[in-house]
Amino acid sequence: MTDYFRPLVQHGPARPEGAHPLAGGPLWFTHAEALRRDGPAELIPA
Repeated sequence: MTDYFRPLVQHGPARPEGAHPLAGGPLWFTHAEALRRDGPAELIPA
């Protein structure tokens, strides 16, 4: 069971298609880290 998701925030002019904006500002993310209480963290597409 996944407990938390942490977006891996990026910035810059080369924003990939499909990137998600962070709070409507210039930062964006394409992946997140799934943090689990009972197992290792996992990198997942957003």
